[in-house]
Amino acid sequence: MSNRIDMIILAGAMWRGISRDEMPAAGGIAISGERIVAVGTPEQIEALAGPDTVIRRYGDDKLLMPALCDAHLHLENTVLCESGPVLRYIGTEEECVANCKAWHEANPDSHWIIGFGWHQANWPGCKVPTKDLLTEALPDNPAFLLDIDTHCAWLNQKALDELEITAETPDPIGGRIWRDENGEPTGYLEESAALNIEPDVLKRAISDPAVRAGKLLETIELLNRRGVTEVWDAFDTPETWYEALEDLQEQGKLNLRVNTCTLINDNPDFIETAQKMAERYPNIEDFITFWGFKVIGDGVGGAHTAWMCEPYADDPSTSGGCLLEPEEFRRRILACEETGMPVHVHACGTRTVEYALDCFEEAVKAGYVQGQRNCITHCDTVSPKDFPRFRELGVVAALQPDMLAPTPTYETDFYRKTFGDAVYKYAWANRSMFDNCDYISFSSDSPVGFAGRLDQVFRSTQRTFNDGLPVGGIHPEQKISVSEALWAFTWGGAYQLNKEGIKGSLECGKFADVVVFDHNLFTCDPKDIQITESQLTLVNGRIAYDAEA
Repeated sequence: MSNRIDMIILAGAMWRGISRDEMPAAGGIAISGERIVAVGTPEQIEALAGPDTVIRRYGDDKLLMPALCDAHLHLENTVLCESGPVLRYIGTEEECVANCKAWHEANPDSHWIIGFGWHQANWPGCKVPTKDLLTEALPDNPAFLLDIDTHCAWLNQKALDELEITAETPDPIGGRIWRDENGEPTGYLEESAALNIEPDVLKRAISDPAVRAGKLLETIELLNRRGVTEVWDAFDTPETWYEALEDLQEQGKLNLRVNTCTLINDNPDFIETAQKMAERYPNIEDFITFWGFKVIGDGVGGAHTAWMCEPYADDPSTSGGCLLEPEEFRRRILACEETGMPVHVHACGTRTVEYALDCFEEAVKAGYVQGQRNCITHCDTVSPKDFPRFRELGVVAALQPDMLAPTPTYETDFYRKTFGDAVYKYAWANRSMFDNCDYISFSSDSPVGFAGRLDQVFRSTQRTFNDGLPVGGIHPEQKISVSEALWAFTWGGAYQLNKEGIKGSLECGKFADVVVFDHNLFTCDPKDIQITESQLTLVNGRIAYDAEA
């Protein structure tokens, strides 16, 4: 151990994150340079202090623990959606339009209006929006409004014109341009019809490199304030954003570890692309790291595009579908497996989860590497028979428990009506997953959820909406403990990214990625979990956020 101790953190409540069932106790850590060099009782750690050691002390109403790893978010979309009109929880189409118009009046220099978070389930009749009201309110500025799941978009006529979406534009594979009786686009784009154009829209919306870097830095600072020091970026990152990340790193301002991937859905050269990225960012200890492949297997339950084993309860005419032809889905996953790099599968429906597991099982039988951190994310609905297969195949379950409650209050049982009681019983089934899976990570899926916020901990331990209803929780047998939730948000994310040997817990030799939360999550009122933020966040032993500064 180095003789120089740069910082000591002492706490009345320290959670090391070394097991799922750990409880906090008084303790402390000593940091030298980038690493944790000692973990022990407050007395043991304080005895290591030298004349120049910085000592931070916290009571048992705070919590010292490993920093969070948000193991599935969309960094570029988060940056943009934090910058435009926020449409979460708005109760009508008309109110959304008024919100966008007001935002534009307050930001008249913004040509594109990029909004986020509307959800027709919150509106009377759950009516899908059209371009008409949006065009009337904003005739001269393109408006592109992502729904709460980011899988559908609502556009005005100006946006359709600038993107050259017309009656002659064909539906892309795995997507749909909604049309009126004359074949004209209505302004509603579903799945790949929206997803494929998002990068172009984002590029148009923030074209100035200085503005891009500034907004990126603001988002990183927000994540640090919420105790996050690492993310997995769940979409292809455009070159301009890589350049912004590299510039911040060169300036010593990149206080966030960013893991990237290659999206394979619309890239016929996905193997070559991934290999080039792996060569560009090869070191897992660097702040920018290439992780592997991402495939979007299906859509989302709210839009009836998640691929289900059975028809939807509220629309028996459909069971959703795979966004790729199933055989092509299988072929591409096996091609990825052959490289030895991991695959991250978006799967919301029961059939997509089942099919992804089938593909991974085939890969194992073919002799490909088991344990390469293959991952199935979302897992909104899972058939009971498939839970044990996660452990059998060593697959990581990357979960977002907050998606159980798409509205702030228990005003509607939207998903129960959508899926039906038999499926809903195992929707966001955290207890079942923890009982049957060795490797679980938590994440926000931001901007779908709030980036880095502890909503995942609240929702998985309480199973209620933000208003505390229903009393006892939705299927309360699926609740997990605070320790389990934090373990998934720390060590679980590190494992997913093949970094559990260097971070994810408070242990000697690991990077000093550390957070002190302003509430003790084990003893505070559950309603305070969602508003908990950092008192102190360290990344690589340096201060990324300090509430006392």
